[in-house]
Amino acid sequence: MNPDLINAAKAGNLIPFIGAGFSQNLGLPSWGTVISLIAKKLGWSPEVMRIQGDFYQIAEYFHLERGGISELRSELDLLFHNTMIDITKSDIHSLLVDLDPPIIYTTNWDSWIEKAFEYKGKPCHSIRNLSDITAAKEHITQVVKFHGDFKGQDDDLVFTESSYFDRLNFESAIDIKFRSDILGKVVVFIGYSFRDINIRFLWHKMMKLLKDLAIKSLHEYPKSYIVLPTPNLLQERLFRHKYIEVINLSDPDPNTGLQNFLLELVNARRP
Repeated sequence: MNPDLINAAKAGNLIPFIGAGFSQNLGLPSWGTVISLIAKKLGWSPEVMRIQGDFYQIAEYFHLERGGISELRSELDLLFHNTMIDITKSDIHSLLVDLDPPIIYTTNWDSWIEKAFEYKGKPCHSIRNLSDITAAKEHITQVVKFHGDFKGQDDDLVFTESSYFDRLNFESAIDIKFRSDILGKVVVFIGYSFRDINIRFLWHKMMKLLKDLAIKSLHEYPKSYIVLPTPNLLQERLFRHKYIEVINLSDPDPNTGLQNFLLELVNARRP
């Protein structure tokens, strides 16, 4: 394990940034499932709709046809929080809570991280917008919903193509908070790959902002890591260029590998 990660975990300076891959073990709906739901509500064939555009374009089309996403959002909430899902069985969610980070960022719409905190009897504070930021209490883990979630307002949910493009402006209250939060901290991306355009663009913008502030030394950039389930020489080279160090999980089973990775960090925090 990298000593910077161990030291950051011990000092409470580690910020996990969680993507969809983190919750794969829960069996959450795929993009295809969501598109099928949209198609059904609009009276389309799912197969025909899938070849008409990508997900964000299809979501934008729904928004235009129905004048909003409130109706769809409530159904997606039920779909992503299926009563058959048992968060108590997810060791990686439990370990994330045990890690006790000051802040967790996630692009996921679901609330399973918060539900894991609830199950473990530990408080957390969800942040989707400026009012949530101002209401946050000290010494309680903040779960920052970078793309919003089903519990907030429609405008907080990054769902349509337009909302996605607006999110990439990197000028909202959440973006300003992110820039502030990561300085002096260690960020570890979990559940992403370099194919995730949102993370690639986010970090590109972050590095550009720091360069504009005349932060030139590599040692002055925020220390950051990404956890990958399998080695990938191409991605490792690209990540290094963006000052992100790759951590390859040692176990052939991604879920077991991630569990062992988190367990080592949790043990580092214990006396």
